[in-house]
Amino acid sequence: NGGSRSQCQSRGNSSRGGSMTIRQCKSARYQEFLSLACVNCCAAFSHLAKDCASSAILCKDEAFISALLSLCSNTRTPMFKRCLELLAHLTRFSGNCEVLASNGAIVQVLVTSGKAKCLEERLCALRSFQNISAVCAESRMILAADSVLGPLVSAAFEGTKDEQEASLGTILNLALETGTLVSLTNTKNFTAVLIHIINSADASSTSCERARQILRLIANWMNTLADTGTGNAADNTIFKPTGWMLYT
Repeated sequence: NGGSRSQCQSRGNSSRGGSMTIRQCKSARYQEFLSLACVNCCAAFSHLAKDCASSAILCKDEAFISALLSLCSNTRTPMFKRCLELLAHLTRFSGNCEVLASNGAIVQVLVTSGKAKCLEERLCALRSFQNISAVCAESRMILAADSVLGPLVSAAFEGTKDEQEASLGTILNLALETGTLVSLTNTKNFTAVLIHIINSADASSTSCERARQILRLIANWMNTLADTGTGNAADNTIFKPTGWMLYT
């Protein structure tokens, strides 16, 4: 503190309006303190989010979610990536998924992050979608929107191996709910991308298998729809939802 005080005083003596310069130095130190405190708080919350009971409490805390969204929405803050990772940890607890999916601001943050230049941010968003869609029908219906499906299909076609697997994992989860299939099949280039992946030498075996499962689900649904008019495929249960580091 003494060193910082003398540094501020010397700056004040060397320029006009020394008292203003001292205030600026104090303000800078205060901002530095706040930044460090924010990092520590985020680290503490990240640990809490890895515990199922704590994660459920955090997810239902409006003040916490509001603060988290505020930081996640500002890509210029140095805390953005850490907060996005924290959000991803919340999605690992299946009990949080419906709450998270029903929050439009959270979905929008993930959609935006899924288009980011940074690969780590894109993966974080895609894996969060994969977890949110892994468990409940309500979450799948909410995510079967054009604003989500378009970026998912683009990531499956243009993304890295990990992005492709995460986006296809999400699409497979959505396809398990017959109510999403109309939206999926209406998404631009949806079927063409799946066929491309199956025939691609660069796609991983996981991606190819997920693409095949999605097409089989759609084929089952269309066959049942043609036979009975209900569209309720009887053998959807043979397919299992996918997740990323989900708690079981």
